[in-house]
Amino acid sequence: MSEPKPLFSASLAGQGELTFGKGDCILQPPIVHSELDCSDDLEVLEIYSPAVHETVVVGRVSDAVAAAR
Repeated sequence: MSEPKPLFSASLAGQGELTFGKGDCILQPPIVHSELDCSDDLEVLEIYSPAVHETVVVGRVSDAVAAAR
């Protein structure tokens, strides 16, 4: 049986790259982080407080890059 595909990977300052799968739960401290990749069927429930921060959307990975993975 094949390994399940990771749903989400991120780089967290001071912690390196982390990968999460179905059913995983994390408590993320307020640190700089970058989402690196995610599956097309990713669903996230994100709860945080206080809700004072800037989010910068950088776009989606091109289909050609995604196909090469």
